[in-house]
Amino acid sequence: TVTKAGFLPHAEIVELDGDTIINVVLEYTQEVPIIHMRRYTLTPEEVGPGEHFQVHLVMENEGTGDALNIKVNATPTQFFSPVQPSSSAYFERLDVGELTSARFTFAVSGEALSGVYDLMFTITYQDAVGLPHTTQETMGVPILRKPMIKLLNVEYPEEADRNEVFIFSVEIANIGRFIVNGLYLNVE
Repeated sequence: TVTKAGFLPHAEIVELDGDTIINVVLEYTQEVPIIHMRRYTLTPEEVGPGEHFQVHLVMENEGTGDALNIKVNATPTQFFSPVQPSSSAYFERLDVGELTSARFTFAVSGEALSGVYDLMFTITYQDAVGLPHTTQETMGVPILRKPMIKLLNVEYPEEADRNEVFIFSVEIANIGRFIVNGLYLNVE
């Protein structure tokens, strides 16, 4: 008797001779699709507040049955907004072992601080008998506030003799939208 969760049970009476070999082949009780995110790509890899980025998702059906009516939805967040008319994608089917991909474009809130933020996708689909299945996948999106510093009113003499003391003056302006900490100015 052979039993294993998720497989059809099997029982058989076998007469054992001296060199009896028993081969057991397990059969799935049902064909179940399992869709997961195989990989994703962010373009650009680092994005700043107020900028756009694109997500390229590659999904695979590694289950035992074909998936039907696949919907991929981006979960709304505080810092990411879809730029295209929709934050979702639809596929009629994804057969066992096959891959498919989808692209989404998002804008980052201008208020986002530097850090890595979660962007979640929900994948819903049906199996051959119409039973619903859901998978949630999360990816990390790195956001980097890029400082924008400009040197203004730089003043120094065009020429100086050796050992001559002179004044070098400059105004440092933050022309970005964020506070800049730990600024270091090196004069060579």
